[in-house]
Amino acid sequence: MVRRQALVPSSLHGFLDCLHLIGSIRLAFEPDRRTALTKSKVIHPCGTLGEDGEIRHFETVGIDTGVWTKPPDGWRISERTWIHGWIWGDYPLAHGPGEF
Repeated sequence: MVRRQALVPSSLHGFLDCLHLIGSIRLAFEPDRRTALTKSKVIHPCGTLGEDGEIRHFETVGIDTGVWTKPPDGWRISERTWIHGWIWGDYPLAHGPGEF
């Protein structure tokens, strides 16, 4: 988990504000009880400056899946996948409506 926290600040440098909302978490343990699978719905409301200097607010929505393993020192994420759903709002990298 510490490695993930170290990566987050470097990937957020272009945002004025950003949240990470997680809900509807599904947790399933494998029979060995040392591996678990997770699946959750995620919403990322974000804000960044547009080329005109105005704040652009948008949200990315998707599914986050993970595989957790339990070595002797505690639970660790061993695999993580983002399944993109959609982006809505004033997405700054779109060149036209509905484009991302």
